[in-house]
Amino acid sequence: MAFFGSCWLAILGFFVFDSTKILLPLPHIDQASQCVVRKNEDAWGYIATAAYDTLMYLAMSLRLASLAVVDSWQDQLKSFVTGDGLGWLSKVLLRSGQLYYL
Repeated sequence: MAFFGSCWLAILGFFVFDSTKILLPLPHIDQASQCVVRKNEDAWGYIATAAYDTLMYLAMSLRLASLAVVDSWQDQLKSFVTGDGLGWLSKVLLRSGQLYYL
């Protein structure tokens, strides 16, 4: 929980830094159109969000798959993908989480 909390704070930091970077230097104003021209120079916040979502998806799916009543690791891997061997509620949670993150 501490790991995912710190990842969430890092993502928040990326977006706060990116949004304050807009306000600190005044952007160039094009005299012809009187519009503010701003170039987005990095995508670290979006990359961090994608990595966080992937890690969260894997952690939740592995945790739910570990609840399966199976004997071998192959069956546990199968339950990770299909939900076989899980109870009704765990299977619904696994599939809805997979659909959300995919």
